[in-house]
Amino acid sequence: MYLIKPYLQAVKLSLLCLFVLLMQSCSTGPGVWKNDEISSSKREDFHEMNKELLEALKAGNPQLLENIMSHELLEDHSLNREAHLISLRMKNDNYHMLNEYYMVHDRRGAHSAGGHIGSDKYTLEYDAVTKEMYMAFFLPEKAQEKMMITAVYCKYEYGWKLYSVNMGRYAQNGKNMPELLRQAGQKLGRHYLVDAINLSTMAGECAGPNSMWHYANEQLVGMIWNKATSEASKEFVYPYIIKQVPTHPRIIRIMNRIEPEGTFPVIYYQSAVKVTDTAAIRRENQAIQKVIGLAIPGMDKDKKYIYYTAYNEMPNYKKEVNSMDMVQKLQ
Repeated sequence: MYLIKPYLQAVKLSLLCLFVLLMQSCSTGPGVWKNDEISSSKREDFHEMNKELLEALKAGNPQLLENIMSHELLEDHSLNREAHLISLRMKNDNYHMLNEYYMVHDRRGAHSAGGHIGSDKYTLEYDAVTKEMYMAFFLPEKAQEKMMITAVYCKYEYGWKLYSVNMGRYAQNGKNMPELLRQAGQKLGRHYLVDAINLSTMAGECAGPNSMWHYANEQLVGMIWNKATSEASKEFVYPYIIKQVPTHPRIIRIMNRIEPEGTFPVIYYQSAVKVTDTAAIRRENQAIQKVIGLAIPGMDKDKKYIYYTAYNEMPNYKKEVNSMDMVQKLQ
């Protein structure tokens, strides 16, 4: 009889300790969890939010989008145009998730999270606006120019809501910044200077698919571009005469052009042949195509197409001048 009370007290104490331990195990302390590190129950909830978001964006339905937006985002009407542009991109492609993050913070302000694509590292530098946040990054499956959709959600007093969504360039010709940078370095090593300039330009355009994203080696983009540009300025003085062609067409500019099949160089040149004489200007362009790899080393290598635009007068912003567009298929 006298042992029952102490025994019950011991049982109550044990149950209390067990309850405290369970509560501690259920609560989430500060940290960052990526992809499979996120608990399955939370991940399912997050993926439901993503499904709603992507469906609303693809449908171009503002009402569906408003249902998942935070109060702050509802008041920011600038999202309407961004959502419209994202919707246009999603019409002819499906998006899949690249990476996702769940964050728990012990304070507001600047935070960072790490990640990698293969062996290429990047850092997300962001502002913690709520204790719990979730970020998801999506890429198109088919497009060669891959525009990343970045979705950021926050847990407010009234639940999980969309804090921001935007789109930025992640890849060109199916390659992201580090991959384009490696190609640029290889071209520079072979002294294919124009290719090195174009590829490092593309790498720079893919360096920041959103304002948070920073690659570990992004400073190399400027270094390679500067070196290639410095060397090219000594060899190619514009207007650059293609001496291998009897009519001596003069290259005035070389840039990248984004097409559905990828990003390719476009060569703008001034010709003495009348662009209104389409047969003659095409004959001259055929002659250019045969020697372009000699005139500009590397230009005819590792590409599907080279685009050309021929002028008689130097193009300017004050008046429209006649031109002729042509394309060289290499593969």
